[in-house]
Amino acid sequence: ENTFPGQLLLSVYMTAISITTVGYGDAVREFTYDYFEPSWQRAYNIWLSVYLIIAYLIILYVNANFVAYLVESKLTETLQRRGMVRRIGRLSGHMIVCGCGATGNVVIKELIRTGAPVVGVDLEKKNPTRLKRKKGFTFLSGDALDERVLADAGVRKARGLVSVLPDASSNLYLTLTAALANGDLRIVSRSVDLGSTDKLAFVGASDTVTPAAAAGRRMVAEMTAGETTGFLQEMLADTGESYRVEECRVAPGCGAVGRTLGELRIGSRTGVAVFAILTAEGETIFNPSGDRALQEGDVLLGLASPSKILKVARIIWSGRTHRWWAFWRGRNRPHTEGDE
Repeated sequence: ENTFPGQLLLSVYMTAISITTVGYGDAVREFTYDYFEPSWQRAYNIWLSVYLIIAYLIILYVNANFVAYLVESKLTETLQRRGMVRRIGRLSGHMIVCGCGATGNVVIKELIRTGAPVVGVDLEKKNPTRLKRKKGFTFLSGDALDERVLADAGVRKARGLVSVLPDASSNLYLTLTAALANGDLRIVSRSVDLGSTDKLAFVGASDTVTPAAAAGRRMVAEMTAGETTGFLQEMLADTGESYRVEECRVAPGCGAVGRTLGELRIGSRTGVAVFAILTAEGETIFNPSGDRALQEGDVLLGLASPSKILKVARIIWSGRTHRWWAFWRGRNRPHTEGDE
């Protein structure tokens, strides 16, 4: 019809079949439209226009949500992983735990209690330990046997690595890969059987733990010295500021090198009782005297809580023999033996 409503309807119809890419009149009229009466042709135009527009909007909505789901999930995962890798890259002297299962979860919690930052690596997509980043734990999803995953975990700047993978071959390969990546890394690996202990030590493990042997020794200890074993177990399991055997290493460049225990006054300043010193030559000095000068490579063993051993580490690193107010109080008087 050569009227305004007719031309408007025709315009809407042509727009609908154009944006939905269903074709023009020669494609849709060949078998149906030309046989309609004029009134039915108008109804056909209205119905087909509404149908095509609604169908096209539904298709666009479904496609948009499907693409958004794919893009957002992958993009979010990629951005989160990049953020974790950047945070791990800022760490130094942290611990890496490969395998966040039942045993790995216990290892991670114990390391966090000592105040050390921990990076957990596991194949699970979500954090299986349910530990939060604010507690000093960062979870990285990936295969620990992949060198790129170990690099993302900061193996080159880490202080130690604990391998608690489920099978012996995986622990062996991981130990070798980590030892090649960082020769100074301390590696503690789980030995599934006694036969793999020597192999793990050969490829770079600093120490190995066999669950069967450890369980057997624990059972014998419970049988022969139950009270002592119970006390030690309670001391380790206590979540408070309980005392436990802690160690502090005298690294090269520490200010405490050459100073005696009496000068540092570790016991009076921190409350930590140093009961032994492991020298770099492998000698053990029990109940060291105050005249014993510390040397590079010495390891101090003491009964301390995790928070107090950090104070000892700061004293060892700085080598200061007084607090700042002691310097202020004694700046105008000569130094005497009593000041120590």
